[in-house]
Amino acid sequence: MNARFTRFGSPVLGSHANNVYSEIYGMDGNKYVDILETSPHEIVVISRLIAYLHQKKTKGDA
Repeated sequence: MNARFTRFGSPVLGSHANNVYSEIYGMDGNKYVDILETSPHEIVVISRLIAYLHQKKTKGDA
């Protein structure tokens, strides 16, 4: 039996996720986004929340 698996991108990451993670992780940001694209959505949500809080902290909003 042949099975075909299809994985859809995470809607949590959004279109500007590469920019956000590149800002936080530098050169490894794109690799990190690739890893998140294959991760369970729960992990993506937590990661994106941490990135959001980091942005707020560095901009002085929190």
